[in-house]
Amino acid sequence: MIDGGYIEGNVYHYYLTDHLGNNRVVVNASGTVILQKHHYPFGTAFAENTVDEQKQQPYKYNGKELDQMHGLNLYDYSARYYECAIGRFTMVDPLAEEYYSISPYDYVGNNPLKYTDPTGMSPVIIADVYDIDPDSKKVTILRTDDPYDIVRIKGKTPITYPKGEVSEEYYNSIGYQTYTIHAAGMSITDFGLSIFAGEVLYVKALSFISTLIARNSNAILAKISGILRDAVKGKGIYSLGESTVSEAMEAGKAWTGPGASVASDGKTLISADGLRQFRPPSYKPNLGKTQANFEWRNVGQTQWQGNGHLTIIK
Repeated sequence: MIDGGYIEGNVYHYYLTDHLGNNRVVVNASGTVILQKHHYPFGTAFAENTVDEQKQQPYKYNGKELDQMHGLNLYDYSARYYECAIGRFTMVDPLAEEYYSISPYDYVGNNPLKYTDPTGMSPVIIADVYDIDPDSKKVTILRTDDPYDIVRIKGKTPITYPKGEVSEEYYNSIGYQTYTIHAAGMSITDFGLSIFAGEVLYVKALSFISTLIARNSNAILAKISGILRDAVKGKGIYSLGESTVSEAMEAGKAWTGPGASVASDGKTLISADGLRQFRPPSYKPNLGKTQANFEWRNVGQTQWQGNGHLTIIK
């Protein structure tokens, strides 16, 4: 094996992949197509065209190895095997306790067009995402290490492009304001958790990014980014450190995002998808402290799975 292909019979062969990492075409060093293969979203093959010498080329869906031993035809995702015919893993997720509202055999939250699972343990988003609002002329960009871009224009179907065909500079040149959030460098587990918690570091940051940049408040931006990062990583009851009231309120608006509603108490903010909740600073007599709370849960859960408390200082 070599990066992006393999050598067989002293001949180099190269993979042509799509945005999911599927090896759609294999060509040799002379440019001859050796294999063409297409997949349904969960990996079942159709329209396969091969020549005899490459029938055993095993790296296919998501670039994973298809184990054909005993006719089982399972994909090896390192931590466990995947059965594309049913869209499920054959073994329990080693990190099942992180997603216990989801079946431990589930594959990428039943959304294989948006996520992949490189290790068999935690889904990750597959591309940079450009979220475009023509009404306000704003573009929010989630940067990842992946080789594709997804453009999501308000009210229209998302479109996928090879990385580089869409640029921040282009939108700036036509009068859009652009705001960039860098997810690259996050661990697979942490980023996967942030995605399943509602893409907190992406979509839900819109409400504070524009406000803080407009103020040129880099110090506050860094502080709130840290609060959000820690909030999405925690589980159970955990500390988010200390902040001022204004920082806590900015972070709370970012946590719940655009379209958040106010709960019946007239204070608590709940995100539009119901997966995040922010309780503004209040004095806790049993602790002798003033704290704000950042809570999250996964789709299908009624109880909050994480409750980060932020202690307020003067």
